Amino acid sequence: MISACLVGYLIVGFGVFLFVKYQRGIAGVRYRDICLPTRWSNYRVARGEYYIIQAQALLAQGSYQEALPLLRLGLHSAPSHRRARLALAQLYLDFRRPDLARTCLQDGLHLHQSDPDYLSSYLNFLFNRQQDGRVLAICRELLPLAPAPTVRDRLLALAAATACYNSGNYDQAEDYIRIADLQHQREGRLLSLKIDWDRGYHALALLDLRAFANEHPDDPEVYAELNARLRASDQSEEARRLSVGFQIAHPMLARPRIDLLRAYLEIGERSRAAQEIDALIRDFPNDSNALLTLADYAANSGDAALATRIYDHARSHRLETAALAFLMVEAHLVGRDFATALSLTRTLLSAHPDREQSHRPLFNSLQAIAHYGLGDRESGDLFLANFLTSPTSRAENLLAIADRLLSVSATDSALRLLTKAIDADPLNQAALARLVSLELNLHRTDKIAPHLRQLLTMRRPSPDILRVALHELGSNTSSVTPDPTPLLAEIRAHLAAADSRIRIPR
Repeated sequence: MISACLVGYLIVGFGVFLFVKYQRGIAGVRYRDICLPTRWSNYRVARGEYYIIQAQALLAQGSYQEALPLLRLGLHSAPSHRRARLALAQLYLDFRRPDLARTCLQDGLHLHQSDPDYLSSYLNFLFNRQQDGRVLAICRELLPLAPAPTVRDRLLALAAATACYNSGNYDQAEDYIRIADLQHQREGRLLSLKIDWDRGYHALALLDLRAFANEHPDDPEVYAELNARLRASDQSEEARRLSVGFQIAHPMLARPRIDLLRAYLEIGERSRAAQEIDALIRDFPNDSNALLTLADYAANSGDAALATRIYDHARSHRLETAALAFLMVEAHLVGRDFATALSLTRTLLSAHPDREQSHRPLFNSLQAIAHYGLGDRESGDLFLANFLTSPTSRAENLLAIADRLLSVSATDSALRLLTKAIDADPLNQAALARLVSLELNLHRTDKIAPHLRQLLTMRRPSPDILRVALHELGSNTSSVTPDPTPLLAEIRAHLAAADSRIRIPR
């Protein structure tokens, strides 16, 4: 009886195997995967891979809607399929569901935590969403105390250093660069140069950047960094020559052409600038990064017409427009057309309810600036308060908003924003340095002593800020502290170390 049942089970199993393999087309299944309960998980994986193969074929044909459910089914049965998980996350992004993309990538982290390609994709996703805290948490969890010289560990260390840099925590960023021996790698060295610049060592950073650019003459990122720093140092002629040379060598890159556009405007060549703008939009119609760079230029220069043109172009080409919308409003603010900026913000938020949750805090900051610009302090305070109750943005965003507040004479609000930033993150050297600099510029030395002492606890504070502080506090000691001598002596010691650092080559 038992033998008959066993034979019947095997026959039925063989029939199921034939049906699954040849009727359903699941080529990866084996007969033993059907018959042996201990191997049923193998069958589930084979079935999942079958769905994934079908989905990949649909993706190749551009049938994204049809591929989506098959990818989800496939991953449910074969969760360790890396390419399918990355493809599904990308589909979610294409369908404007970053929340589902993040969940999809997070669910696969424990399966692919040793895979540099997967880690790179997930960390880049988080960086693009400005989730530096989450990046740092992942890196701390996965990175050993003594990182090995492997691609994975260096990737994690660089991501952690970048997250710290984005948050203004330069000391910890340098710690990650050092422990993973990244200072001799391209990415680590470039990040170190950015840190030097942001700390105020402009001459040293420029010297090293020039040498670095000579070593990497065809590197767009190195070029962009050097060009930006040259312009910030009022060395526009050298920057223009750099842009011309790089544009000739790389005619299909957008960044050097935008830099040339800026150079044309600086020397009054508006007709050539207009031609260059037309050529850029014509040559890079679907390049989101190129359009974003051009829109950023338009925002910083107050060219609202150009920012609006880029936004309308992106909408007509079905490109992502959230960041472009923000820059379009900012261009009106820089151009001091506050009423239009306010009206435009309300229109954008009402027309795109999906921006309510994810982008409303930043738009609230823009509305605050617009109200301050119109002289409506009460409304400005209200919108700024709403912005400050939201989760904090990157340090660079907070600093940019503070600078915009200063441009409309909202000094107290800018100070409040910077103070909140360092209260939330005492290691944020970028925000702390900006706060101390602002207090010095406004001659508000009565409350500067604790902020200055906090800055002095960090590695290599800006020598420019320290020189101003030494002069300001030395001439007005009574309002700083009852006994300013120790503080002034510490400032002099840091300045001596800064001079030594600049004189001694690394």
